[in-house]
Amino acid sequence: MLRAPMTSQLVVQKFGGSSVGDADRIRRVAQRIARARVTGADLVVVVSAMGDTTDELLQLAAAITPDPNPRELSEPELAYELERLTIDLEERSLDERADYIASALAEAEQSADRESIDQLLRESQLMNEKRKSLHRRRDQTRLLSRPQPVRA
Repeated sequence: MLRAPMTSQLVVQKFGGSSVGDADRIRRVAQRIARARVTGADLVVVVSAMGDTTDELLQLAAAITPDPNPRELSEPELAYELERLTIDLEERSLDERADYIASALAEAEQSADRESIDQLLRESQLMNEKRKSLHRRRDQTRLLSRPQPVRA
């Protein structure tokens, strides 16, 4: 008997504002993403600006020059800067989590705790996938930030 292929559940998570407002909250978001991924669900994660980041960037631009270039304050430029900042923070959070996993894995191997070892290896694999995804996002962000040719 032929069975229809199993389809995994699609989970969409969106984080922004206060939920990514500081390092601890970003760490919690990263852990939440990792937990959702372990379930085997297809995961779509959207991370938008931290807290009042957009307002702070506009204030900083105004403090630097009384007449900032409007192009640099445009939504695409601000979105690019916010995306770069978000990727950097996510990478730092992943690095910290990877350090924890390495330490926990060493302890689990010493105690021969097979269940913990398997769980930590799965989480490590997911972290590597997330890191690859961040690298792709960084590359895409760079491509989007390239100046477009001016047509006469």
